[in-house]
Amino acid sequence: MFNVPQFETPVSQKTFFKGDKVQFKWNDLGTSLIVLASTDVDKTNKSYYGETNMYILSANGGFDSRIQLGMFVASMTIEKN
Repeated sequence: MFNVPQFETPVSQKTFFKGDKVQFKWNDLGTSLIVLASTDVDKTNKSYYGETNMYILSANGGFDSRIQLGMFVASMTIEKN
C-alpha cells in the first residue's frame, strides 16, 4: 500500500503466493483492508473448487493476519465494487 501520490516507499506490504483473483475491501475510515485471494483450481488436488484465502491488513503496516474461513466460502459470492 502506498500513500497517494507518494509511490517511492510502501507504508504496508504483504506477499500472496496463491491467487488467480483478488478483491480488496477498505473499512470506512481507510485504516484497514480486507484482501480475498482465490484460485480457480487447487494445485495440490485437495479440492475441486480451488482455494480462497482472506487477510486483514492495517494501512500503516502495523498489523496483518490471515483470517480462517469455513467450508461455506467456496459457494459464497463476493460483491464487486
